[in-house]
Amino acid sequence: MTDPTRAAIVRALADLWANGCPVPAPGHQERLAVVGVRRWRSVARRHRGRRLSHAAEEGMRLNQYVLRKLSAA
Repeated sequence: MTDPTRAAIVRALADLWANGCPVPAPGHQERLAVVGVRRWRSVARRHRGRRLSHAAEEGMRLNQYVLRKLSAA
């Protein structure tokens, strides 16, 4: 993962924490970013070329949109 992408994810997790979300605790934000991107890429790789349900396709499109936004940041 590129450093700007990781930094954007960590900033987003810090913002979530600041707004009351209990999941991205400050001590776990770096690890959550790394694991989250690794899992996203793994799912995308396993499902490449496979016909997915409508809900799964929408989820994959959302994931791709978020990663494009993070990469552009």
